[in-house]
Amino acid sequence: MINYWKVSFVFNYMHYLFTLSTFLFFGKYVSALQFFVDGNMFIILHTYLAWGLNQVSLSFLVSCFLTDSQTSSIIGYAFSIIMTIAAATFCTCGGVYDVITGELLLRFYWLPQFPMCRIMFILTE
Repeated sequence: MINYWKVSFVFNYMHYLFTLSTFLFFGKYVSALQFFVDGNMFIILHTYLAWGLNQVSLSFLVSCFLTDSQTSSIIGYAFSIIMTIAAATFCTCGGVYDVITGELLLRFYWLPQFPMCRIMFILTE
């Protein structure tokens, strides 16, 4: 059974790396977005690599609670997309920050989408 988890992880992460490389290539060279052209590519790359590990791990966590792998994939991706949209909305509105320090409130760190949106906002400043 351990080989199944290893192969599944490698396949999912390689699929993510292919998507990430396409995303970075088009962002930097094709559309020449300022975020990719002027930003520190080392930090952007490491942020997205960590985000990919997070997403693959989240899909493995969801698959532990469901018996059908196809259903768990759909629910995992839907959860990720919906929570990322919600996190970006909440981070834009500013309701997730401490009034005094401006830092992300501790209760929002348990969902990885909130720190990821915060990192993206910091990188684009």
